[in-house]
Amino acid sequence: MGSEKNALPDSDFDPQDISALFNGGEDEDEVPERGYRSPRKKSRKKTLLTILICAAASLLLAGVVFAVIRLTEKPVYDNTGSFYFSSDLLSADGGEFTVYNEISFRVNNFADKLRVSESEIDSYSVKISRNGADVTDLCSVTKEAGSLPAGTVASSLVTVSLPDDLFNTPLEVEVSSRPTEIVLRGTFTVVPSWGWSLTDEAGSVCCKLVVWANEDITARVSWDETLLIADKNDPNVKASDTDGSFTVVLAAGTGTEIYFFKNDITADCSAPEMSAVTVEKTGSSSAAAGPRTDGNPEN
Repeated sequence: MGSEKNALPDSDFDPQDISALFNGGEDEDEVPERGYRSPRKKSRKKTLLTILICAAASLLLAGVVFAVIRLTEKPVYDNTGSFYFSSDLLSADGGEFTVYNEISFRVNNFADKLRVSESEIDSYSVKISRNGADVTDLCSVTKEAGSLPAGTVASSLVTVSLPDDLFNTPLEVEVSSRPTEIVLRGTFTVVPSWGWSLTDEAGSVCCKLVVWANEDITARVSWDETLLIADKNDPNVKASDTDGSFTVVLAAGTGTEIYFFKNDITADCSAPEMSAVTVEKTGSSSAAAGPRTDGNPEN
């Protein structure tokens, strides 16, 4: 009977509910397995990832827009007190060029259209050297303008004509500006755009004329009929309707040979003083007697 006094009254309370209190309200038989994540935590991570991706995309787009703006902007230069001296071919380091007939280049008072010299280029000198030796006095130097103004885009064409013995050899060109000295350089090898040679020797029954061209040309060949007789079988001679001359048409990079029989085999008709043959380029503004060359006509 005493035990009945200490008995707990009837109640719906289950002792296992205590365990549930310490397990966050979850049933002991429903403890999450390892690796399980609640839907709420998954949703948070997904939202955070979406925010990060959107932020990165926004930054990337902003960078692209900024780059486009920078590329389309025109640069602004402060030219106050600036001095520019440039060229279309020459440079501070100097390049190498092969040209026909003569040397020509431009000198300028600007770096580009936005950077123009604010100081006048009073003058500029041109020096031509071969193997370190000054040969300027042997050349003819022509300047379109001897000075260049300040504050406006300007340039001058410089042309250098050479004697025959300076062809086919490297020539160093050096141009210096004043009053501020800027030195521009370049190395040029000048080859004739066309030429001819006459080969003969005493005792030979005939002599050979070679005409060659590095550009398309038409040339007129004439000869002294008291010294030479043209080979009538040559196509160029056959096509001629004039005694003592005929026309040669050459494409760039080609040449032709014509033979002449000699009236006097003891003579050397190739001697310049004989004037046995003359070749002139026709049909262009530079029509003139062509340069006589020795050796291989392709050199």
